[in-house]
Amino acid sequence: MKCGSGHCPTGVTAADPRLIRGLDPTDKAVRVMHYAQRVRDEVEMIAHSCGLPDAGHFAPEHVTDIERGVGGFRNLGG
Repeated sequence: MKCGSGHCPTGVTAADPRLIRGLDPTDKAVRVMHYAQRVRDEVEMIAHSCGLPDAGHFAPEHVTDIERGVGGFRNLGG
């Protein structure tokens, strides 16, 4: 809750040169790439555990609505 105060801990809205130096796009790009790869790998794992060949085969009917109180994935035997 410090953004906009000039003391943003990530340096994005900071006025402090020390925090601003921490914004290294090269480093951040690699970190974001690794995060995205990890998310993709984990979604693929969920797809396989649902009996799907890959995540591209997920369909809306594979996911229940959390608002109905029954969140999660269903195996439709496909």
